[in-house]
Amino acid sequence: MKENRFIMTLGDRKIEMWLHRPQTIASGSGMVFGYKKTKNFLKIIGVDEPTLVLDVGANVGIYAVAYAMAWPKAKILAIEPIPGNLELLRKNTAPFPNIEILPVAASDKAGTVTMQMPTPEQLPVHLGIDERTDFDIMSIHGLSGRYKQEVECVTLDEIVGSDPVGLLKIDVEAHEYYVLKGADSILNNQRPGVFLEVVPENQKMSGHSMEELFLLMASYRYAYMTSSHINQLFRPA
Repeated sequence: MKENRFIMTLGDRKIEMWLHRPQTIASGSGMVFGYKKTKNFLKIIGVDEPTLVLDVGANVGIYAVAYAMAWPKAKILAIEPIPGNLELLRKNTAPFPNIEILPVAASDKAGTVTMQMPTPEQLPVHLGIDERTDFDIMSIHGLSGRYKQEVECVTLDEIVGSDPVGLLKIDVEAHEYYVLKGADSILNNQRPGVFLEVVPENQKMSGHSMEELFLLMASYRYAYMTSSHINQLFRPA
């Protein structure tokens, strides 16, 4: 039976997570659903016991909750600009005092931008995009005119300052290149492990290819470590 919630099992705790739409997610499957697996998986990019984790494009908080469980002493900064996502993000992360929510979009410069649903042509791998009524694939590069939202944009360097970032996770619907450009100081000086959740077919929305993302990471002296489905992991060289 499909519901708009599921139980995330993390160690001996079971956390009820709420989603936008009914769907079936196998509890305990995937790296984000078990804190021990999360910790072991991210060690390959040098993430061991971080004090600050940036979850950029936090959506409804699935990754943020997994990180909060993996590192209860760390501060998890969940960055999410869309009001429709923020409502569930606040609900899902309420039991975790080490998660802080920042309701802005990350980019390469500060300002105000319009986010909206992409067109089916922009997201060819997302089936049924015309019928979707949730907000989990809103994009700065969307052109559909649906669910338009004016949101504040900031750079990660502005947000963080000199705080020691241990993990940088980014999932922002083809805007990853610009988020990385706005994290110049973080990548050059703090050297966190980097987790990019990207769909190659969708990168054309922003005008930047997967190859350009990899070249950008190489320019910051990051080594590509591995790929798991749409997840690309990088370690400072």
